Amino acid sequence: MVSLGLQLQAQTLCSYGIGNYTSGTQSEPHVVFGVTGNGLPNMAPLYAFTTIGQNTFADSCFGQPCTHVISNTTNENTVTTCVTYTLTDSVGIDTLTCCLSHYWNGTNWQWTSEYPLGIDDIEPTTASVYPNPSSDVIKIRLDKGQLSKIELYSITGRLLYKENLNSKTCRLNIGNYPSGVYLVRVFNQNNYIVNTKVLKE
Repeated sequence: MVSLGLQLQAQTLCSYGIGNYTSGTQSEPHVVFGVTGNGLPNMAPLYAFTTIGQNTFADSCFGQPCTHVISNTTNENTVTTCVTYTLTDSVGIDTLTCCLSHYWNGTNWQWTSEYPLGIDDIEPTTASVYPNPSSDVIKIRLDKGQLSKIELYSITGRLLYKENLNSKTCRLNIGNYPSGVYLVRVFNQNNYIVNTKVLKE
């Protein structure tokens, strides 16, 4: 587990897309993720994924700078990409998933923050996901506010399940999925995201 200060600084960098940019055509965006350094939190991209309709496009970065290529055949004007980074400092290693949007202005892609978080907004909400590990049903609870949406992803970034909610708690059945590690993304009513990993036994 890395220090809280590094987590806060890294999430702020995530929110504003530092070191990332989008190029390519409207139908084939190229999202570039680098490795930060030079006084910034050490953030190395592991994998990136983008879901458009029923299709998910994923690329493994293996901790190196990489280009994530998306097939936007329906020519969507706004596309949201998520990338999982490893964070490293003298205290330890952790992971952080950022979700950022880019939009087509008619000529090129513009990078923007889907969740424009400032330092004061980063830690207002935590989510409990239990039991973990689990063989069938997991329960999700926010410490404050209401759940607005949950998403379940495979470790490779494929969206497996999504549900819109308006409640403090919910139950998610993972019994039909193979054993392994999954990413649960929890949204509150302000669209703040809490990410947590779940081990399916």
